[in-house]
Amino acid sequence: MSKTLSNSVNKAFSKAFDKILIANRGEIAVRIIKTAKALGYQTVAVFSDADADSPHVSLADCAVHIGAANVSESYLDIEKIIAAAKQTGARAIHPGYGLLSENAGFARACQDNQLIFIGPDAGAIELMGNKQAAKEAMLAADIPCIPGYQGAKQDNNTLKSQAETIGFPLMIKAAAGGGGKGMRLAHSLDDIETLFNSARSEALASFGSEQLILERALVNARHIEIQVVRDLHGNCIHLGERDCSMQRRHQKVIEEAPGVNIGNELRNKMGQAAVNVANSCDYLGVGTVEFLLVQDKQEEAFYFLEMNTRLQVEHPVTEMITGIDLVKWQLDIAHGKALPLTQEQVRFDGHAIEARLYSEDPAQHFMPQSGQISFWQSPEDQDQSQENNIRCDHMLTPRAHISRYYDPMLAKIIVWGEDREQARRRLIQALQQSHLHGIRHNKAFLLELANSEAFANQDSENPVHTRFIDDNLTALKSSSQTQLTPEQWALAATLCYFLQSQSLQGKTLQSETKHQLPRPTQGPGLVLSKHMLLHCDSAPAENKQQSVEITPVSQGEHIGDQALYRVHLAKQAFDIAIVNITANRFTCQINGLRQDYYFSQQQEKLNISGQDFDFGITDLSYHSGQSGSDASGTAQGSGQHFAPMNGTVVAVEKSLGDIIEQGEVLFTIEAMKMELPVKASCSGTLSYINLEKNQQVTSGQLLATISDDEKVEQ
Repeated sequence: MSKTLSNSVNKAFSKAFDKILIANRGEIAVRIIKTAKALGYQTVAVFSDADADSPHVSLADCAVHIGAANVSESYLDIEKIIAAAKQTGARAIHPGYGLLSENAGFARACQDNQLIFIGPDAGAIELMGNKQAAKEAMLAADIPCIPGYQGAKQDNNTLKSQAETIGFPLMIKAAAGGGGKGMRLAHSLDDIETLFNSARSEALASFGSEQLILERALVNARHIEIQVVRDLHGNCIHLGERDCSMQRRHQKVIEEAPGVNIGNELRNKMGQAAVNVANSCDYLGVGTVEFLLVQDKQEEAFYFLEMNTRLQVEHPVTEMITGIDLVKWQLDIAHGKALPLTQEQVRFDGHAIEARLYSEDPAQHFMPQSGQISFWQSPEDQDQSQENNIRCDHMLTPRAHISRYYDPMLAKIIVWGEDREQARRRLIQALQQSHLHGIRHNKAFLLELANSEAFANQDSENPVHTRFIDDNLTALKSSSQTQLTPEQWALAATLCYFLQSQSLQGKTLQSETKHQLPRPTQGPGLVLSKHMLLHCDSAPAENKQQSVEITPVSQGEHIGDQALYRVHLAKQAFDIAIVNITANRFTCQINGLRQDYYFSQQQEKLNISGQDFDFGITDLSYHSGQSGSDASGTAQGSGQHFAPMNGTVVAVEKSLGDIIEQGEVLFTIEAMKMELPVKASCSGTLSYINLEKNQQVTSGQLLATISDDEKVEQ
């Protein structure tokens, strides 16, 4: 053991800890706290104004309020987090992922304040956090890298010349970047200077650096990452690969382990390369080395992409196939313990897949969603017979508020199977057993991906690559749009009628209690046969409203009796029985077919979900509907422009009285790490504008009007 390494070990032992502060939020904070508490550690949570009622706060032994909802005033404030650790006596800090997890300054601040940072040292974070420096270091260590340019000269003429040498298609990347920001794909020299300038602008805004690198674009490559672990004693092993090729806009959607068509020889080559990467920078703890893998008839080669110096979002699939708790290993390594396994002792069992549930609307350009949840049902809670085959890491409660200030990922649904096909079927099952009401989300999109032939039947000839979703986006998105069937309209009408009847009789439903179904007798304002006009705001224009006639058939007087209804719409009729009902779950039989469904009420809206559908309806017989705007923030058929989502105005491009051309950007709104430019729907004069930079706006708020005359509203 080297003298330096020995000193590091002794230093770690002299700073043993039994209380850990988790410098993060959401599902990863919950996940870390659970393992830490199971191992006997005391835990400290930190929280912002927006997270006061979040699960990680109540789960920890104590929690410290660190500021406003904006991350710059709370979760990214290093001084506040260090102060919280000192206040509570926590001697170690776990950064989770995202936020400060790859911030070298934070790692140094922990060290300067005699706190153990559960992760690598600042030097490794700094090196791997800069794509330019990391690539130069990897080339020096003989790690295969994508051909490109990462030099100091950054003028457009130099970059243009280098682009010609590298060839097209070409990837332009922010040197200090990540998450797809500052990244552009160039197909020729025609508009490359514009792409350089836009990439620089986004890189400067996101990372404080304009530095760019260029790389040959491997358009149909697979995104394969290797989990590595290295201890203070210099022992380093890999835990196999994860295939993260199912991406959208460079953001992972579905991940799995092991990768399809990756044999032991290729696995060992990539694994050894990843170990070499970790050893080259004296890495400490759990990390991930990412490669792009090209597999076709002409070539099988992998190239270094980047190293993530932290725990990954998708780490559970590795845990499922190895039986290793990676957070436990992180804590053990921080104490100075040696790895408990050698490379030869690592075993892989079965197949695991993870799907990310996001609060976003696929039908509306994946726009982030925020607001109040009215119901949440985890797949873990529904089928206890699954043992450890289904896992759900999440930050949700049945009535959680989803803030616009944070990342839109809500939950990770992870499954294990003896083989890939069994795991895929279990993923579909777990998604079907997940129910989330109140905000729009991507569950239907995930189901479409899991059911797609391309995903199901991957082989050496037809692997899914990183552009699969983007290349098939139109077809995939159309499947995510709510198209209510006649049976679903009838189901909604029956439940709506039933609940109105309950309300008029002064009754409330209790959780998990089987109720006597009510006598459908005359109530004030409710006739036995009722005409209903139902509205579904998430449906396409031709499917938004449905006229329904509903008539009770039997009384359902006693517990166990069925309440029977006859429902007419258009030229169809349905016999529907409500067999059983609790506060959020009911069993319904439609023309003889019996199934369970979930529901929740949210002001005037009734949310209903089944295995493969999720929608909200309003009975316009009692409530007046509201017309909305489309995803661009534009009211159809007018010059009015509304806020398309709750968010912050980050740019205002036009002023009152300006002459506007259709398609010009009026303003840009940011929420949940996504910027959405709102473009003019028509040409004319900007006659009304009601916003300024940094202003907070709410979804549906009128912000600008373009008129076809010169009238200007002051």
